[in-house]
Amino acid sequence: MTDQRSTIINALARAIGHVASGNDTEAHDIIRTLAKNIDTQRTLPGMEPPAVKVPVDESRKLTAMELFRYWQRECEHTAARPTPERLSKVVARLRDGYSAAEIRKAIDGAKHSAFENDDGKRFDDLELICRNGTKLEQFIERGLKSTGDIVVEQASTGGIEEQIAALRRTMAQLRKDGRTTEYEAHARDLAALMAKRGSK
Repeated sequence: MTDQRSTIINALARAIGHVASGNDTEAHDIIRTLAKNIDTQRTLPGMEPPAVKVPVDESRKLTAMELFRYWQRECEHTAARPTPERLSKVVARLRDGYSAAEIRKAIDGAKHSAFENDDGKRFDDLELICRNGTKLEQFIERGLKSTGDIVVEQASTGGIEEQIAALRRTMAQLRKDGRTTEYEAHARDLAALMAKRGSK
């Protein structure tokens, strides 16, 4: 890093010297050459490194991989692989506007109350959990019932997400208090909000 700093200082000093003597063309050439040769991924001492922006789709793929690992651990599928079918369904639900917390809650629902046939086969594959919005919401509801808590994380879509989170908090309390009629009324409001979010 010290060598790079010295090189930059010397090149700038030469460029300033050319500007002072009226040779602007030579100064421009030095600066252009310097700009091409500087390692843009590194910074000078004391400078903050440039912020790395991750494209939205790349971010969703990373989140999908984290959710796969969560599912693998929680549903005890240690030998499972992150297949394209599994990851693409998770990415599709993230694209629909569901948050990572909602998908984790759906995984919790599969962990605690997945359907099991007479042969003992559990239907809790990540591809099934995230097959479509309806299926995901069924597993989210199972997760909410099994753990008794709510989804707290808010997505970046603002107002609607805040309303959904608030409704879920209220519904969790109503369920604990056994106020079924009010709970069902809020459930209809929640369904309407989720449909509105899906149309955005």
